[in-house]
Amino acid sequence: MVGAPSEGAHSIAAYVSGSEYVPSLDVYAELDLVVLNRNWVVKNYDALWRGQADASRAIEELFFVLSHEAGHQFDYHNPGGITIGCGDGVTRCHAPYYSGSVMSYDGEKGLSQNYRVTEEDIRHIPNATWNDDDSDIYRVSMLGEPSSISTWGVWIKHAFEVSGRTSGAPGPGGGPAGGNLSITDQIFGVGAVYGKPSSNVSLTTSATWSGEDNFLGVDMDPDYLGVALRADANLRYTFGNRPNLALRVNDFEAHYRGDDGIATWHDHNYSDWGDFTYNMDCTSGGCSGESAEANWYASDAGDPSGWVGGVVSDLDNEYAGSFVAEKD
Repeated sequence: MVGAPSEGAHSIAAYVSGSEYVPSLDVYAELDLVVLNRNWVVKNYDALWRGQADASRAIEELFFVLSHEAGHQFDYHNPGGITIGCGDGVTRCHAPYYSGSVMSYDGEKGLSQNYRVTEEDIRHIPNATWNDDDSDIYRVSMLGEPSSISTWGVWIKHAFEVSGRTSGAPGPGGGPAGGNLSITDQIFGVGAVYGKPSSNVSLTTSATWSGEDNFLGVDMDPDYLGVALRADANLRYTFGNRPNLALRVNDFEAHYRGDDGIATWHDHNYSDWGDFTYNMDCTSGGCSGESAEANWYASDAGDPSGWVGGVVSDLDNEYAGSFVAEKD
């Protein structure tokens, strides 16, 4: 146990592993968890309800303490560090004083500490590798059916970055807080169709293109942030002095874990969300509108407009993705 918490005591959190007695739980158990001092938690959550200024300080302290204890969960040991708070008086489970590390006890001396984990911290975690990239990129895609479309789908980018330092002054629960904590946690989605679009397409009559589950995207609403979407995309071209392509995207499904813990597709249609129409102006090279763009793609039978492929970026409804559809 590292820094074992007790009610009203100095320690506010502990990492528990192996067979340990946990006073706040009154059990002996095989555990791998962080135990928080109840008084500290109550003070911080009380601060969250009192007002914006106190809420900000409470978030800073909660974030700092959980980051520090996570280091113990990952078996942080620093040969140049200190043994204080490590339980056995021998293990050096904290960074040295005056290092400014999130794993140090500098806050006890009124010194500023990092909110973020640094490359130096990672060096003292077994089998850990430093990653200085602040974002992860994933692709959800399908192979195209005609040879003119290779793949289509959506790129999902997750940007996460922590910066800032504590002020060195105690927070509402007694731990480090204040300073300039900054957390960037954002999801971006970009649809893409890869292939060889047709050029100089001359459509002289109206036409339609359709499909099922032929839209792939990502939800960017806070309640479903980063969830993969699929839907039906159908299009109608209207010939005239100002040619128009209308895209309808509906019958949405979202992929996430249900109550049984299994990830699968779920109905994702609501009374105010899930049936969208986009209008695009067209030329011989393709079509574009406020939230959608499309290109013509040749069918394997030789029709240069046998397929339509395009992207949607709908900021108002908070989703993005791409679609392909075959001419009816």
